[in-house]
Amino acid sequence: MTKENVKAKNLIEALGFVKKQLENNYDYKVLAIYVQGSQNYNCDIYTDTYKSDIDMKAFVLPKPEDIYSNTMVSKKYETLYGQVEVKDFRLFTELVKKANLTYLELLCTEFKLVDERIAEATEGLADRIVIERQIPFLNALRGTANQKYKGIFKATEISQKILDKYGYQPKELHHLYRLFVLTKDVVFAKQKLSESYIPSEEHIKILINIKTGKEFGKDIEYVAEEGARLIKYIDWVINPLLEAKPEIIHKSINNFSKALFNIFMEEIMKY
Repeated sequence: MTKENVKAKNLIEALGFVKKQLENNYDYKVLAIYVQGSQNYNCDIYTDTYKSDIDMKAFVLPKPEDIYSNTMVSKKYETLYGQVEVKDFRLFTELVKKANLTYLELLCTEFKLVDERIAEATEGLADRIVIERQIPFLNALRGTANQKYKGIFKATEISQKILDKYGYQPKELHHLYRLFVLTKDVVFAKQKLSESYIPSEEHIKILINIKTGKEFGKDIEYVAEEGARLIKYIDWVINPLLEAKPEIIHKSINNFSKALFNIFMEEIMKY
């Protein structure tokens, strides 16, 4: 069995374990659960000094009381593998509609356990969203990039030790570099997101070195220059496209919404 097959097997087993845990311990009906994060773009690390968590997102059928009160569940749980964020199935359309990369990534990953009806509804959807909903996609991409850029020299209570060690946050710079690569490949070169969200081997090596602090060491001045260079490129590519105000097309998201509504109605009729 190849290294890639072992990884896929382990991730699917992890998804299955967490899915069962959510269903048995919290009485959820899980319609879809996805791996989210570094495993999806081959930047996960497992060494003595750094170990990537397996974070997940799950979409669950609302319970009868939640439907009655119109309450949308959105909770996080710690698992043996990492954190799982549980979202009400009714939120799925709105989250995809905003074209945030976090959720478009879920539509591209092979590491998932999903109802076959959802698999059919999401087939090729990420690439269509990038084209049809270009303004939300570009705003989300630029907004996330700016957030990561501003976080390079900031710390939370949890990440203060990392800032003290390096003088910056390698993980935030890592995310910014990945957004730079996606901007270059998907926005500038017009490649499909589904074919580009996994970077080239060259970029994966750089991304891992950045995340582990090896690429820049403790050279704060160089880090500041690199961060500024990356965000400048992203703005240079995205801003003119936003100024052109491309038309937003609703066809794919509307079809997706209808498909999920039908799934929702079929499932709640089983209560």
